[in-house]
Formats: sequence, structure tokens, C-alpha cells
Amino acid sequence: MPRALVQPALVLLALGLTAWAARAQDGPLGPFEEEARRYEASVRRPALYVRALTAERFARTRDARALRALLGRYLRPEAPEDHVRYLLAGIVGEAFDAEEHVDPVLEAAKRAAGSPDAWLWAQALRLAVRHRGPGPAAAVAADARRDPFVRAAALEALATEPADPARADATLAAIATVLGGGAGAKLKGAERAALLEACAWALVGARARLGGEPFSAAATLVIDGLEHKRTAPRTRLVVARALARALAADALHLEAEPWRRLLAARAAAAQAG
Repeated sequence: MPRALVQPALVLLALGLTAWAARAQDGPLGPFEEEARRYEASVRRPALYVRALTAERFARTRDARALRALLGRYLRPEAPEDHVRYLLAGIVGEAFDAEEHVDPVLEAAKRAAGSPDAWLWAQALRLAVRHRGPGPAAAVAADARRDPFVRAAALEALATEPADPARADATLAAIATVLGGGAGAKLKGAERAALLEACAWALVGARARLGGEPFSAAATLVIDGLEHKRTAPRTRLVVARALARALAADALHLEAEPWRRLLAARAAAAQAG
């Protein structure tokens, strides 16, 4: 074969093999032992795409042994480590959503407590909030010793819509802890961006409490963050978009004062209505 045709032919062959491997993961599940052998063999495959598809198939067994294997691999990932952790966290969060899964997923998250693990924390805390209420996520959000991205993941878990009253109250209390008492003014850099933006979007999930003092206090803390000198332009825009959702605004403002006026008007209307 002419050299000019060799490389395109190899590319087509690789694409064909990848497509075949992908189709092989879509078939009906066999006995757990068979699926476990398929999964273990896939870990050594060079293609991350195939490894991810096989892990997804293995997770579809919903077996506790599969969950243990996937979380164990998360804690000791193969290369590329960050990609593998991210994919496994999403696969676990999608497949294992029952109350019995809360403890093992939370335990794995506690053993992996840094910024790269925020996605696993997000999955674990969403699961905990769904089955056990807002307590675990509120505790993580309020803990200033934790990684800021993990705290932001906790705020996101609390703010999942539609929020019930207990979760909305816990969300507003968490915002007050994260930004109140001078804590918000001390935030800087990526920490400020992660937590201020997360608090702003958490307001959206708690907007059913608009008109109450806890909502107004939490919203004021977020609005005050807009005009802080350490708040980056990107974060100002993200916060403004969240405030527009939370307060049903027709326009975006990058300054604090228009939001203060709108908050007062919306709160008064909610109390009167």
C-alpha cells in the first residue's frame, strides 16, 4: 500500500475498533462475575473512552460490589488520573442513587478531600441531601477548614431545585456562615470566585423564602460581594446572573446598589402579598 494511504487506513481501523468496543458495552448485562471480569480487563485498555464505557456498564449492575470497586479505583486511579477521577465520580453519581449508597460514597469523598475531588463531593452530597436532608451538606459548607471548591459543591447540593422549606432554610444559613461575620471580605482569588458564585446560585434555590429576614440577609451578603475590590469581573457577571434569577430581574447590574433597591422592593411585595 502506498505510504500516503497507510496513515488514513490506520485511522479508519482505529475508529472502527473504537466504535465496535462502544457497541459492545450497550448490550444486555450478564451475571455479575462476568461483568466484573469484563470491567477488570478494561482497566488495562489504553483508550480512556473504552475504559469509561465499560465502567459505566459495570455501574449499571447497581451491585454494592461494583460500587466498592469503582470507588476504590477512584481513590487509586490510573493515568490520566484527573480524567479518570472525574469520569468515575459522574458514573457513580448517576448509577448509585439509593439511600444505601450514601455512606460508601460519602466515606470515599471524605478520604479524598482536595479541590480535584469536588465533583465526587458534589455527587455524595446530592445523594445525602436527597435521602437524609440538608444536614451533611450544610455542615460541609459551613466548615471553613475545608477546601473552598468542596464547600462550593456543598452549597450547590443544598441549592438543588425544587427546594423544600428545610433545605431552603439550611441554604440561607450556610450562605450566612460562608459570607457573614467578615468571612466574605477575607476571601480572595479562586476561593472568592468559587464561594461567592456558589452562594449567589444557592439563593436561586432558596428564592421561595423571599420576603423573610434570612433570605434578605443572605442576599445582602451576596450583593455586598459585588462591590468588593477583590471580586473579579467574571464573578461579578456570574453573581449578577444569579441575582437576576433569584429576584426575577429584567436587567443585569454589575453594581450593588440597584440590587439592594430591587431586593427591598421584592421583599416588601412578598410580605404584602
